[in-house]
Amino acid sequence: MTMIELKQFVSQLKCLTHLNLKAEGDVDLVDGRQWEQFLSQTFADQLKEFDFCFTIDSYVDLNLDELIENYSRSFWLNRRRPWYICYNGRGLMFTIPFYALQMTRSDEQFNCRTTMNNSRLFYDQIRQLKIFNETHRPLFRFEFVKDLRMEFESCHSTYEQIQSIVNIEHVQHLQILIQIPFAFLNSMTNLIHLSLVNVDSLHSCLHKVGWNNQFKQIRILEINYNKDQSRWEDIQPERLCRLFPNVNRLTIDGINLRRTYLFRIIDALDRLTYAKFQINWTKQDRANARHEFQRSTARLISNSNQTNFHFNFQTFFVHLFISKFETNFDKTNQQENKSKR
Repeated sequence: MTMIELKQFVSQLKCLTHLNLKAEGDVDLVDGRQWEQFLSQTFADQLKEFDFCFTIDSYVDLNLDELIENYSRSFWLNRRRPWYICYNGRGLMFTIPFYALQMTRSDEQFNCRTTMNNSRLFYDQIRQLKIFNETHRPLFRFEFVKDLRMEFESCHSTYEQIQSIVNIEHVQHLQILIQIPFAFLNSMTNLIHLSLVNVDSLHSCLHKVGWNNQFKQIRILEINYNKDQSRWEDIQPERLCRLFPNVNRLTIDGINLRRTYLFRIIDALDRLTYAKFQINWTKQDRANARHEFQRSTARLISNSNQTNFHFNFQTFFVHLFISKFETNFDKTNQQENKSKR
C-alpha cells in the first residue's frame, strides 16, 4: 500500500478521532513529515490517538537519523500521551505502547531506534517473561508481567533476586521447568495458575519446604511428567491435593496414571470441576468408564435421578467435567472442615 492510497482512504473519515493502521509498503509509508502535514490539514486537533505498524519492503533505503528526527517534532511528542515510535532496524516501524512487544526474555536488550528518552516504557508493556538467569539484572524491572516462565535453579533463588527482575505481585501464571520456588509462592498474591514440568524437582523441593505447606491461591494446576524421572509414585494423591486444596482445573500429562491414583485425586480435590488425565485404557475400559468412575469414587454420581459428571476421550486422554451441585460427599467434607475449626 502506498502513502497516496492511505491518504485517500483516511481522508474520507471526517469524524475520525482514533486511527490505527497496519500496512506494508514502500518507504513513503513512514515519512513523518508527510503524515504530520496530512493529519494536521485533515483533522487538526480532532484526532486524539494515532497508532500504526508499518512493514517497509525496501528498508535499506531508509535514512534512520532523518526518520527519528521527523518523529521527534512537537506534533508527535507534545501531547497528553505522546505518539512515540520505534524502528527495529529490519523494516518494521510501530508506535509505542500500542504495538510494543509483550513477550521477551529477561536477558534480552531492546535494540531499536526510538523517539523515547529511555526504554522504561518497553519494560512496562511486557506481559509474558522468560527468566533463564536470575543473576542477570535488566536495565529496568518488569513491573506488569502476568505470565512468568522460570528456567533456572529457582529453588535456590531468593525472593530479592526474583523481585529485582520482575514484580511478582502481578503474576497470574507461573511456569516452572527446573526447580520450584515454593519459598515465595505465597507471596505471589495474584497467582492462580501453576504449571510444573519437573516432577523430581517437585518431590525434592517439597522435602525442603515440608509437605504440610498449602498454596491456597492456586486454582489451575498443570503437571507434565518426564519419562526420565522416577519420583512420581512418591507423590501421593492426598499429599498433592493437600498442597493445592483449591484447585478446580487439573492437568496431568506425560504419564499413564493408574486408575486408583486418578480416582483418589478426584475425591481428594473437592473443588475440582475439570480434569485432564493421560490414560492407557482399552476399548472395554472406556466403554465401562461411567460405571467405573461412579463405583470407584465417592464424589461422582450417575443414576436415573441425577448425574454430576460427564467425560470424553481424546486419543490418550480423558477429559472429566464435574458439576457443582452438592453431593452427600461434599456435605460430609464441609461438616468435617467445620469440626476441625
